[in-house]
Amino acid sequence: MLPLVGEIEPRQVNLLGGDYGGGEKNTTLKFAVQVSQKDVEVTPLTSAGFFFFKFDAGACYDLSNINSLAFDLIAPVGGSFDIGLTQKTADCKQRLDGESSKSDTKYVPLTKYTTPDAKTKQTVVIPFYDLAGPTALGTDFDFAHLKDVTFINWKPLNAAFQISDIRLRRA
Repeated sequence: MLPLVGEIEPRQVNLLGGDYGGGEKNTTLKFAVQVSQKDVEVTPLTSAGFFFFKFDAGACYDLSNINSLAFDLIAPVGGSFDIGLTQKTADCKQRLDGESSKSDTKYVPLTKYTTPDAKTKQTVVIPFYDLAGPTALGTDFDFAHLKDVTFINWKPLNAAFQISDIRLRRA
C-alpha cells in the first residue's frame, strides 16, 4: 500500500501510460496495484478526498474522438463517488484554471450508472455526453486538452473500492 497526496515523484504509471494519485488534506488514498497492474484499490478517509488518473503522464490527452470511459468496479453496498474530467490550457502546460476546478466538467454520480453490491465486478460506462456542457467558467469543456479523470465525494468512507481495467471507448 502506497499512500499518496497530490502528484509526487516517483510517479506511479498506469497501463494507459499516465500516472495516478490523489489527496486532500487529512486524506489518505490507499493503492494496491496487483501483479496484473490493471487494478487499484482506493480507500477514502474523507468524502472530499479525490483519486485521479491520466491517459498521458506528461501532456494533454485528446478525447475528441472518444465517446466514453469504461472501467470495472467492485464497491461496497451503497458505494458512490462523483466522476468528472479536468482540462489543461491549450499549450498543455498547466491546469486551465489553476486549482479552482472551475474548468472541470460537471460531476456525475456513479449511481447513475450502477448500484454496487460489494460482491459483483460491474462494468461502468460513462458516456462523455453526460459530462459535456459549460464549465463554471462559462465555456464548454475542451475534450482535446484533457488533464485527468477525477473521482471525488466518496461514500462510504473507510471502505475499499476496487477499480480495474480502465479503458476508453470510441464512437
